[in-house]
Amino acid sequence: MEGLVLLLSCCMHRDREATLRLALLRNLDAVFEDRVRGAAFVPVAGVIVERLLQESLVWKAGKVAAAVRYAAVVCLGTMLSNGLCPRNALLVAVHHGELIPTLVGTLEEDYYADTRAASCHAMRHLLLTAGEKLSDEHRRAVYPELLKRMDDSRNEIRVAGAGVVAAFFDAMPTDYDETNTGYLLKGFTVHMDDPDPGVQAAVCAACEVAAAKKPGAVADAMRAARGTHRHPRFIDKVMEAVQRA
Repeated sequence: MEGLVLLLSCCMHRDREATLRLALLRNLDAVFEDRVRGAAFVPVAGVIVERLLQESLVWKAGKVAAAVRYAAVVCLGTMLSNGLCPRNALLVAVHHGELIPTLVGTLEEDYYADTRAASCHAMRHLLLTAGEKLSDEHRRAVYPELLKRMDDSRNEIRVAGAGVVAAFFDAMPTDYDETNTGYLLKGFTVHMDDPDPGVQAAVCAACEVAAAKKPGAVADAMRAARGTHRHPRFIDKVMEAVQRA
């Protein structure tokens, strides 16, 4: 397996032909879609993330390069959602310093909206897998970018972004900094009054998750929002979660 990974690493270097890298990423994603076949890669999961996928997430100009980034982030999301990268291996990749910045970059992809959607999926599963062990520095790097996705031009991406925020709250320690929690909630709860019902419900669900970790901060955010939101239904629902915490 190590030999195969070394071969793939050589073939998927950022200087190799984009069409080759794209084909290999699609084949790798197909393997990861099958958990039985994908399980063979679990012992080398960290190497795959750092040397194969992360390498392909780095921004380069052009539509072909954008297609490579899309294939790479889809592959990463499949790998994480199917449990093929153990937490410790993922944390090593995170703490080496490049995975989160490159993944955050794909959240802002201009070429393909589908890349932003796939990035939300990958980031959500990164947080669900390893979020409890992230540093405060990593969290500060992530949450402003999640707020940007709540202003995305596509409602389905905004709904997906709210799901990532829910995973952020779920993985957040109860002693997480109150100031940063407040900033996130302030920028996030405004979308609970969004014209799109799906966005409203997704933001409400994420705030309910936050209420279990930071009931005081969530209660403050709901009280501040009540005077500006057109409909209090979701605020009341979140306040019920605060009372249960």
